[in-house]
Amino acid sequence: MRYEFWVDGACDPNPGKMGAGVVGVCGGHYREWSVPLGDGTNQRAELLAVKEALKRVKNNRKAYRDWE
Repeated sequence: MRYEFWVDGACDPNPGKMGAGVVGVCGGHYREWSVPLGDGTNQRAELLAVKEALKRVKNNRKAYRDWE
């Protein structure tokens, strides 16, 4: 099973409140997530956005079932 993700993390101001956006595609299914991340820097938000995407496929079967 193939997953594709596009991620972005940001904060305003830098440092400040962080957030992440994640877009995922798997088997013809499309999902979007927005995640508040607390306080930090823009660089940290970018890395945490990737971590959020990886959480979505930690358990492949459960992740795919949630996308249907």
